[in-house]
Amino acid sequence: MNPFAFLNNDEYMTPPSAWEAIQKYIPKNKVIWEAFYGDGKSGDVLRTLGFKVIHDEVDFFEINLGDVIVSNPPFSKLPQILKRLAHLNSIVWL
Repeated sequence: MNPFAFLNNDEYMTPPSAWEAIQKYIPKNKVIWEAFYGDGKSGDVLRTLGFKVIHDEVDFFEINLGDVIVSNPPFSKLPQILKRLAHLNSIVWL
């Protein structure tokens, strides 16, 4: 197995334990946009933790939803994502 195979793959989903570990830093009084859909499970986890979440399979580069973006983005597209985030009027957590 190639130990660097992950460098060519953006399919790394955030485990529930990671969301649980950072939940105290995410504002409960805001609508969270989990902007990168992945396998669709992170929205469910955030809802279970008590957050109001928008987690739909939409194009991040074409739409702006929620009050706060909390997501695990595809890091192969990081330059484009950072450029887009600079134009949005949202609080961002990646």
